[in-house]
Amino acid sequence: MTGKVKRVELMLALAVLLLFTYAAGAGAQQQDIADKVLRLHVIADSDSAEDQRVKLCVRDRVLALCAPWLEEADNQDEVRQILGAHMQEIVDAAQLELWAQGADDGVTAQISEEYYPTRDYTDFSLPAGRYVGLKVRIGSAQGHNWWCVIFPPLCDGAAAGETASLSPGERAMTRRDGTRYVVRFKAAELLGEVRHFFGAA
Repeated sequence: MTGKVKRVELMLALAVLLLFTYAAGAGAQQQDIADKVLRLHVIADSDSAEDQRVKLCVRDRVLALCAPWLEEADNQDEVRQILGAHMQEIVDAAQLELWAQGADDGVTAQISEEYYPTRDYTDFSLPAGRYVGLKVRIGSAQGHNWWCVIFPPLCDGAAAGETASLSPGERAMTRRDGTRYVVRFKAAELLGEVRHFFGAA
């Protein structure tokens, strides 16, 4: 009986070790992606149809403003520096767009690291986890939000429901027959969600 108990304990210990090893690898995958991209997060004032419409107008204005600045950027650090240097211009442009749309809400913008849930787009998938992003808050920021990837420039295609031309870390692959498929990191997604649930950084 003692021998069986020891075997069970050994099997459980081995299972836990394998789980931690697997989780570490999945977490590394998510972190590798997070280090290469910079997200865009726009939060509407409320969930009213008008506020949601205005949110998309602000999104388009911010994307159009930032695109020329980021054309020569090679990595996330450069993007953070560029956007940081233009933060007031981003806020001003978003505010002008709000007024143009007849909204009197205020707007704020900042670069921050926060948790993002798993998001699936036409040609790529981003696992849940913590990412650096340009966060634009409209009014009380109590409405549904919109997010994508401002670097590399993937927002336009994803927003329009088109095929993105580039995926983070080349996670969108091509089979030998020429068809496209997305490499999904379910382990990384689950690990990111579990970490967020327990409040881990």
